[in-house]
Amino acid sequence: MSSTEGIIYPKYHVGMETCMATEQTVFEDYLGMEKSPSHVRSPTDFDKGSSPPKKCLCGCGKAVTAKNERFAKGHRKMWAEQQLKRLCVCGCGGEIDIKPHYASYGIPKYIHGHQNRSKAHRKRMSVNNPMKNKEVVNKVSKTLTGHTYDGRSCKKDGCDEMHPDKTGENSIAYKKLKGKTYEEIMGEERAEELKRVRSRQFKKNWEDPESRVNTEEFRRNLRKHTHDMWDNLELRRRLSESMKKAWADPNSRYNTKEFRERALRSLRGVWETVEGREKIGKSRDLKPNKPERLLIDLFNKNNLLIWYCGDFVYWIGRKNPDFKIHGQNKVIEFAGKYWHTEEEMEERTKLFKGKGFDCLVIWDTELKDLNKILTRVTLFVEAEV
Repeated sequence: MSSTEGIIYPKYHVGMETCMATEQTVFEDYLGMEKSPSHVRSPTDFDKGSSPPKKCLCGCGKAVTAKNERFAKGHRKMWAEQQLKRLCVCGCGGEIDIKPHYASYGIPKYIHGHQNRSKAHRKRMSVNNPMKNKEVVNKVSKTLTGHTYDGRSCKKDGCDEMHPDKTGENSIAYKKLKGKTYEEIMGEERAEELKRVRSRQFKKNWEDPESRVNTEEFRRNLRKHTHDMWDNLELRRRLSESMKKAWADPNSRYNTKEFRERALRSLRGVWETVEGREKIGKSRDLKPNKPERLLIDLFNKNNLLIWYCGDFVYWIGRKNPDFKIHGQNKVIEFAGKYWHTEEEMEERTKLFKGKGFDCLVIWDTELKDLNKILTRVTLFVEAEV
């Protein structure tokens, strides 16, 4: 076989008629034409050494005469409009905007910037991610500690000016995505997967004794940050308004049956286990209030074997009494008129009675006469069941 301008011609090793028929077949395949006498063109119809004209890729059938071009003039846009709807394969559900120049380079699989959301990329980064190396994390943390980003230096030679910072809250991405949920940004399926991955990672970090979240320095900084955050009245007002708006919206996820059932199951699961209740008590850092401290001093001065257990260390069913009498199935509850009603405390007393415990209720209005309280408590302790 010999070649001229990219077109293959067979050698003339048979008769002229056979050779011409073979060449006609080659050109029909090249041009995509039907085998019709009106369309069949012989190599002799073209100038020696030239290629046959190409057809426009948009499907219009016009010949393309320009060199290194695959479309007739102005037909690239027609090709882009004819393409079927393509969705980003990262799972966000977004539609790819097909540009005319994609005809030369191919239509991408992802929306610009979404290739990092693919499973292949996440799997690759889970292995090659340098931030999983504790030495790298500590080095980056030390480098960034104490730095503020209120401006950015110019990269041009001889320019020492500071230009407006376009990172963080000043970035275009932050302004574009502010106020949107994960579901709105990346779709429900990807958002649920991200939440599961983060939940597993957080649990792993808190369970790892060598993790930085279990260091005293980290917890001290976290407490300070939390206190500073809640001291900001403007932030508290914004959070309050956003939560009120979310709960008032009937289409909000907070008002869905699925969310409420899941939250209820989660709370019940925590409160029904001893470990869960102890964990809640530690997180709340419960301590006796002023009236309870007054009662504790009163009991200690009179050598009454009564200990404070209102910090979630002692439970009767799903109730935590304030005081427990040592060696007896008796408890004492301190109640404020502002927070509790008599009906509520009667019901609580009946619940303790059903579990085999007697209960004495002391109201905050009785604190004016400590001797009277001491007499009631002494009689309650010495009474035979």
